[in-house]
Amino acid sequence: MKTNHENRIAKTLASVEGISRAEANPYLFEKIKLRLNENREVVSRGIKWSAVITCVVVLCVNIGSVYFYFEKNNAAKEETVYKNLGSEMGYNQSYNY
Repeated sequence: MKTNHENRIAKTLASVEGISRAEANPYLFEKIKLRLNENREVVSRGIKWSAVITCVVVLCVNIGSVYFYFEKNNAAKEETVYKNLGSEMGYNQSYNY
């Protein structure tokens, strides 16, 4: 004797007998292959150009900061050299007008 659960399973299996198997478009596989082989841009041109411009600006700022750093150090060294040279030679420039 079948239980209620087994009857339900048999009823469900009997209901799918008339259903046909789904068929895909015959050209679907070709469409998928074609799309996979397409050369598409992943990143847009605008993003590429903004990245390039950002890198150039950062590079210019870095070069400028290094230049001004060494320029400041050279000026400080020259001032120190001149002060030391003046004190060695006994030259003090102190004018009070």
